[in-house]
Amino acid sequence: MSKTSGVSSRFDLTEIADFTPVLPEIGKIKIGEKGQSRQTSKGKDFQPPKKLDHFKIVSLSRGPDNNLLTDIVVHKTIGEKPKELDIILPYDDISLNFPTFYAWYSASKCICKGNGRIAFRWDDQKEDYNQIVCDPEHCPQFTPPNNNPRLCKANGILSVILVKAPRIGGVYKFRTTSMNTIRDIRSSLSFIQHITSGYLAGIPLKLVIKPRTVNPKNVKGHILVYTVSIEWKGTMNELLTVTQKSALARSNARIDLKRMEDTARLALQAAPIESDDEIKEIAEEFYVNAFDAIDDAEIIETDSGQETGPDFFDEVATESVSVPQDKSSSESEQMPESDSGTEPDIESENDPVPDPEPEQPPSQVVENTPSDKPAKNKRRLI
Repeated sequence: MSKTSGVSSRFDLTEIADFTPVLPEIGKIKIGEKGQSRQTSKGKDFQPPKKLDHFKIVSLSRGPDNNLLTDIVVHKTIGEKPKELDIILPYDDISLNFPTFYAWYSASKCICKGNGRIAFRWDDQKEDYNQIVCDPEHCPQFTPPNNNPRLCKANGILSVILVKAPRIGGVYKFRTTSMNTIRDIRSSLSFIQHITSGYLAGIPLKLVIKPRTVNPKNVKGHILVYTVSIEWKGTMNELLTVTQKSALARSNARIDLKRMEDTARLALQAAPIESDDEIKEIAEEFYVNAFDAIDDAEIIETDSGQETGPDFFDEVATESVSVPQDKSSSESEQMPESDSGTEPDIESENDPVPDPEPEQPPSQVVENTPSDKPAKNKRRLI
């Protein structure tokens, strides 16, 4: 045997060791956009977020104004202002399709991220994250005293395949900090999964935006907002039939979804914190006060004519109220029926939160006020 052939037989250099493939993000699904630029009383330029009553698909490219560009190619197939999107979920595991967490962002970094039991909080002195107890009910950032702006918010990131998008190879992501939307999506997926005996991937579903009247905390009267949910448009028997066909197709194609989910789970656990550009985009859309671009006294006028602070649209601690149905509206635009007032927990029995690891005393971290300097240590977060 020659030396050359001996080397080639001993070494397999066809793949990087410990490489974990992930589904790339190829676009974003939005129900809001940046409004017209204005100046605050402090003389700073700022684009206040503007809520939409329809979906908007944007690419990952930016225009001359530094805003994400509308994906014109996709909108040619779904319409200019769609209120429903045909979607397919990539996994059966709800936590992979729609991970949820609590997070506090500044304009330059993620200061704290947790799951309701444990969290990782940035420490300026160590320039690293400390593990602390995550208790939203008593957290001054999530439940601030004296009606101060909320710094920590519930987050949900939904990954879907757009059926009518003229490309395959990645997912479109929809991010929200609305507790109503998080509960609706999470509850819808749990209910559908219960009917299908665990199947979600490959089933044609609808991502729907609907109006809802809410009674926000510290706001007089009722306000109309828009929330997002996932639906199956058809009967239960039709859903079971589609599920059986999907299961058969998986079996015939020998698709090992469990292995794919294990790989996706490892990728999610190993994912680094967001880039500086991603953090800035998140803060501009969902954490307006992180920029100190608007004063505490400034207000944003809603479409209904009422004025409220920038945290209003997160809809946390709101009470759902029934909305009279407009007979002229199409089925996709119908108002939701009245809520019972009690919403299911975000976590289900099928998705238990892991027991917290030994925590560091919270007082050692909470007393430290993080600066707005970018995080140098890019250690991953949960």
